[in-house]
Amino acid sequence: MPQGRDVDYREYAGQIVSAIPKGVLLTTKAEGRVNTMTIGWGALGTNWSVPMFEAFIRLHRHTVSLLDKNPEFTVNVPLGDFDRKIVGF
Repeated sequence: MPQGRDVDYREYAGQIVSAIPKGVLLTTKAEGRVNTMTIGWGALGTNWSVPMFEAFIRLHRHTVSLLDKNPEFTVNVPLGDFDRKIVGF
């Protein structure tokens, strides 16, 4: 299993912002249910020296009901060559 590592988002900010319109992945989990969705609208920035990623999610999405129960999520940004099918679901 791959090991996690700390990444300074500022090193990849340009690539992240460029990837958003192509589709990045947001994953959350609540009550034992995991949900990953493709997002194409988002913003990367800093508020009061705190890094932030803002994602826009329609209220009728299943993801919203999970985020209401657990507001924690990850954003996964495919960089370089990857199978476009992963953001097509």
